[in-house]
Amino acid sequence: MRWRSFRATRGDLDALRDAGLSTTEVVTISQLVAFVAYQTRVAAGLALLGIEARP
Repeated sequence: MRWRSFRATRGDLDALRDAGLSTTEVVTISQLVAFVAYQTRVAAGLALLGIEARP
């Protein structure tokens, strides 16, 4: 999901549905993964600037 989300296909969505996830759950997980990826990039950028990221 995180590294190549642009390559996701209908088959990938069907596999998640077959695993028991609803469309709402798939969207929620996707949003969570995107937010964590964003936080990781921000923390890495702050580290490069010498600024300590706090929780």
